Amino acid sequence: MKYYKNNENMNLEIDEARLIRRREIGKTIENMRKFLEKSREELAEHLNISKSLVGLYERGERDIKSELIPEMAKFLKVEEKELKVIVNLAVTSKETVSPKDALMNKIQYICENKNEKELENAIKMLETFFDNSK
Repeated sequence: MKYYKNNENMNLEIDEARLIRRREIGKTIENMRKFLEKSREELAEHLNISKSLVGLYERGERDIKSELIPEMAKFLKVEEKELKVIVNLAVTSKETVSPKDALMNKIQYICENKNEKELENAIKMLETFFDNSK
């Protein structure tokens, strides 16, 4: 993705950061469900929603509706306030995500699932880049 300096295209960065956070939240919800050895169908039934909507939440394609949080917390066997903290990371309004945070989230997303050697190489490249840009 290209990053632009003008304000009109700055929303691209912010939207991408929000999407990344939603994916992280969805993956967390999915991992919690799987840890309990529960299916999407069971979660959907508990929440009285469709299995496909649970899938959208777990893939980060939709924001989780706040009215579902209490029942989702019960199902996942966590405190409601803990789940609210997790979910609120994804649904923070666009205006509160700074361009720098959006870029940092992009870096974090790129580095996910990389091994230690790959991360060390990336750090060396960044250090070299920043040393040369002075």
